[in-house]
Amino acid sequence: MSNSGKFDDLTKQLITHLLGFKEDEENFIRSEQFVLSNLLYHHCLAVNSHAVRRSIDGLALKFTIHGQHQRASRLKDLTQKFVASPIFKDHHEA
Repeated sequence: MSNSGKFDDLTKQLITHLLGFKEDEENFIRSEQFVLSNLLYHHCLAVNSHAVRRSIDGLALKFTIHGQHQRASRLKDLTQKFVASPIFKDHHEA
């Protein structure tokens, strides 16, 4: 399933960072398959950007409440970088 090209490295970094699995573990391979299948084969007609932002802000708030301020800050920073990436340069929000 690893023929996805541009998502390979990002997927591996995401799984390692969020879940802590190493590349040779069974859970890493299953997680990679799940992420890639959702990225490549999930067809979503429209994304409610406000709901996504509320969810991310809610996660950041939970991290803060549980004393994980660094994770909350990192989540917000990475989200801002993701939205500002060149992939979305010509994409308008509805």
